[in-house]
Amino acid sequence: MVGGAGDGAVVKQSFRDVEAAFKEFHYAAGRHPRGGEMHKVAEDIQRRLLARYRELRSLGYEPEASLIVAAVDGDGNPYIFRYSGGILDGRTEDGCAAVGIGRDTGGVLLLSLLGYGPEAAWDMGLLALFLIDAIAAVNPYVSPLAAEADGLYIRRRRGGHGPAGARGLPGVQRAKKRIQPIRALWRLAETRGEEAVEKALEALQRPSSEE
Repeated sequence: MVGGAGDGAVVKQSFRDVEAAFKEFHYAAGRHPRGGEMHKVAEDIQRRLLARYRELRSLGYEPEASLIVAAVDGDGNPYIFRYSGGILDGRTEDGCAAVGIGRDTGGVLLLSLLGYGPEAAWDMGLLALFLIDAIAAVNPYVSPLAAEADGLYIRRRRGGHGPAGARGLPGVQRAKKRIQPIRALWRLAETRGEEAVEKALEALQRPSSEE
């Protein structure tokens, strides 16, 4: 799985470089990469990206793109690689990966405020939709989920592909509503105080048999 941020045309070209690196390994070895071989594929992707970006610069164009590559090796182990300007970036967050202009002041900040961690048993699809919509409200470079052609697509092996706009993705309306309870909690803390809010939340979290 590959995700990207930055110049749309460069990002799409970079996707092809990622695909080519994995295909080349599979053709040569006849199987998926395992263990340390996955890091060799990641380095091959870096080589391909740098070559492409170098060629673009020679034409007077400065490429701007960041990528996330998520993969599972032949033994079932997950890997996440992040590239910034074609360079393999070793930085990681606890239980997540993010790229793009809204990374630090958007995605990572919101996840920190929400208390997200790798052990969280949350609806990850809903969380991703929430982050996109929340960041889009303040960042003009991030398309809101209400836009039909916002660069988010569902691709199928059969039946083609199409834009996953507000009608195409389940949970979009739920994601939009999640912001309301968060705002309400802040307003209540201002008017009723933090202790009153904490007591109300504790009552909600108690099993129904204790009520």
